[in-house]
Amino acid sequence: MMTFAYRQTMQLHRGAYVSTDQYCQRETPEQKIVVFLQSIYFESTSESTDSMTDQTKIAVVVIIGVGKREQDEYDSQGIQPIQDALPQHVTDGVIFELVHWTDILQSEKERLRTGYNQADDKLSYEPLRRFFSGLITDVIAYQPQGEDSYTYLEIHKRVAKSMDRLAHRAGKAALLVVIAHSLGGVITSNYMRELQDETYQEGLVPEEIHYLAGDTPLERGETLTQVYTMGTPLALYSVRHQDFDEPMQVPSPQLTEHYPIDEYGELPSQWLNFYNRNDVLAYPLAFLNDSYAGLVEDHPVGVGDWQTSWNPFSHMAYWGDEEIVRPIAKGITALYDAVNGSS
Repeated sequence: MMTFAYRQTMQLHRGAYVSTDQYCQRETPEQKIVVFLQSIYFESTSESTDSMTDQTKIAVVVIIGVGKREQDEYDSQGIQPIQDALPQHVTDGVIFELVHWTDILQSEKERLRTGYNQADDKLSYEPLRRFFSGLITDVIAYQPQGEDSYTYLEIHKRVAKSMDRLAHRAGKAALLVVIAHSLGGVITSNYMRELQDETYQEGLVPEEIHYLAGDTPLERGETLTQVYTMGTPLALYSVRHQDFDEPMQVPSPQLTEHYPIDEYGELPSQWLNFYNRNDVLAYPLAFLNDSYAGLVEDHPVGVGDWQTSWNPFSHMAYWGDEEIVRPIAKGITALYDAVNGSS
């Protein structure tokens, strides 16, 4: 009955999923009812899931990078191939949540492109210029400093809200896996380091982010077990940050508090970093220092088709590539089987 009432209320909004935060600033009685029913629904389904099964689910947060794609494109081209590669006994136990953040800067990017094309309509290499200007503006805007930190904070809010939804859908202490592309790898590194080390970026992250992050083990990053980065420029940030010698820890230092070794054994944890040698924005990570060398396993891969595999446009071709999908699906399956005693 609760599910029926929830769905009936959501039909008022054409059946689309609406997160609670979208309504928290509004005043109409209808919208307040939506928020109330959502909160009860999420709580009841989370509790019933815990009570009805002993299955430990795997929560996968997918953090996108540069590129103008709609969410359904990432679902079909990025998430669906991984789901299809999972064994049947694992599929229902793996919950995906996409962090889509590029719309935050989209209007400003369009304004910039319109402006420079009006200023000079004979600028050359327009496709390449659009590609690199999109990446560079994202990198410039994503800065955790003072008044320039708006984009940084807005993106981290999206991550926090996605982690909150994962905690409701997969369980408060579900094992956490991160898949990140391009700048998403940098976002992952910053976000997880902030969770793991309270002194990192100290004073720069407002209480709002900590509030949105919630207090469940999953939302605090304490169940982080596997990370998969692809096409990430993370290595370039070693020039900017003096404390870059300390990467985010995979697995989380608190993982064994929730999954003791004497009960679960040593869960299969890994950080795989995929990069195409023709992608000038992607770099290996293990070379940075001993800490990264002991943590990250670099994998050069061939992505893209005859038009993109040999040039920088390969940066957008990682999603759905078999060389990446296979090891990710294998890693998630191994984790699921280990924690659930499957074989």
